[in-house]
Amino acid sequence: MNWDALGAIAELMGAVGVVVTLMYLSIQIRNSANVDRAHIRANLTEGSQELVRLTIEHSDLIIKANTNSVLTPEERFQLLQIHRFAFRSYENYTYQFRLGLFDESEWRGLLNAITAAFSNAYVQEDWRAIRTQFSEATQAIIDPLIPVMIDEAKAPTAMPATRNE
Repeated sequence: MNWDALGAIAELMGAVGVVVTLMYLSIQIRNSANVDRAHIRANLTEGSQELVRLTIEHSDLIIKANTNSVLTPEERFQLLQIHRFAFRSYENYTYQFRLGLFDESEWRGLLNAITAAFSNAYVQEDWRAIRTQFSEATQAIIDPLIPVMIDEAKAPTAMPATRNE
């Protein structure tokens, strides 16, 4: 066997090695992406569970707000903070979806939940008060979900002095 033949065999083996390496890396990247998606899904679930925990802890306040009862300044402040937490979660969902990290059916479910939340006058009021604290992408998604402006005659009247904090 001459040096040219050995060189050709070495080149062929090198090319096969590169192809095998690329296939291996492709599989590893796919597996890593799946693990990343699972972690993101777990984080989104934890955020949702935290929001549920907050609403359970403050169930009297949530029930009162859902009937559009007038809230004390302290209750109103607490409700605003719960809404701020929820809005930040919505922003996170928006960001993760825009990155393609969860599928369309999950996104539609989240939009349905967000839309349902915005049927409440207090939620609408709080969003309008602090919406500029959130990304324009989140505003562009949430704003159209808000029902027609609440009837001011039916709207709650007690608003906290700390609304725009």
